[in-house]
Amino acid sequence: METNPEGTAQTYIFLVDNQDIALNIVMSGYQAICLVQEDDGYYFSADSFIEEMRSIQFTGSCQSAYHYVTACTVKWMNDKLQTFFKDVGLDGKAGWQLFKEKEYLGKLDNQKEVEILLEQYILRFERDPKEEPELSRFHLFDAKGNVKGVRDMEIVDYLVENVQFFVVGITPYYYEHGVFLEDHDGVRMKYRIQKLIYRDQVQSGVIKRIYNLLITQPKVHREAYELNKQPVRWINFKNGYYDPVTGEMLEHNPDYLTINQIPFPYYPEDCEQVLQGGEN
Repeated sequence: METNPEGTAQTYIFLVDNQDIALNIVMSGYQAICLVQEDDGYYFSADSFIEEMRSIQFTGSCQSAYHYVTACTVKWMNDKLQTFFKDVGLDGKAGWQLFKEKEYLGKLDNQKEVEILLEQYILRFERDPKEEPELSRFHLFDAKGNVKGVRDMEIVDYLVENVQFFVVGITPYYYEHGVFLEDHDGVRMKYRIQKLIYRDQVQSGVIKRIYNLLITQPKVHREAYELNKQPVRWINFKNGYYDPVTGEMLEHNPDYLTINQIPFPYYPEDCEQVLQGGEN
C-alpha cells in the first residue's frame, strides 16, 4: 500500500483465512492477505492487521486507493474488519460468500476457477453500464414492435470490434490477463453471443449460426507465424512481461498476440531481496 495500484484488478485486496486460497489468488494475478485467528509471528491476525493499518494511516500511504474484500470463512473476523474499514473511511467490501465451504479452491488444479470467480466479483463493481450495448440493436422487429429475429451480422460486427480475440484455423483465442487462451469448442465466444440476445430468443441453433459466421471473418484470422510477436527474450508473467536483460517489468500488450504465459506474477524486486538475504 506504499504505492498506487496498477490497474483496476490490483485495487482489490482479498482478505482470506486460508493460506492455499491466498496463494491461488496471488497466482491468478490478484492481491491477497492471509489472516489467522491468533498471531503466530508470521501471518497477521485480524487484530494485528488492523493495528498495522492504523500505524501507516497518516504516513503518506495509499490505503484509500484500495478496496478491501473481507472473504474470511469466520464471521467474526469479517465483522471486525468491516467495522474497522467503516470507522477509518476505507472501502471495505463483503466477500464472505466467495470461499465459504469452498476449501477445494485452495488446490492448484482449481486456480482457473478462482481466477474466474474473482473476475466476476470485481465486475460487479467495475462494469460501466455505458459500455453495455443496447440489445435491441441486435434484433429484428415487426411493425408492432415484436421481436421477429436476430441480426446475425450486427452481433458479429460488434464482437469483432469490441472483443479481443483472433482465430487460427477454426479455433478462437480470447485475451485474458496478458495472454490469448485457446477457446476450446468456442465456449467463451458462444457465451458472449448468448449475452447479446434476448433471453426468449436464445436457441442453440441461432448461437451456432452466429458463431460459425464470426469465426469465418477474414479480419480476425491469423497465421501461426503472426503469433508471439514480443521480443524473444521477454518472459510473460501474469503481471506483465519481464525483460531479463534490463530487469524491467513491462505492461502487457494484446498487439503482440502472445499465446504463452507463466501462470503467476513475478516481482523482480522481491527476487533481488531474496538473493541479498532479505532486509536486516
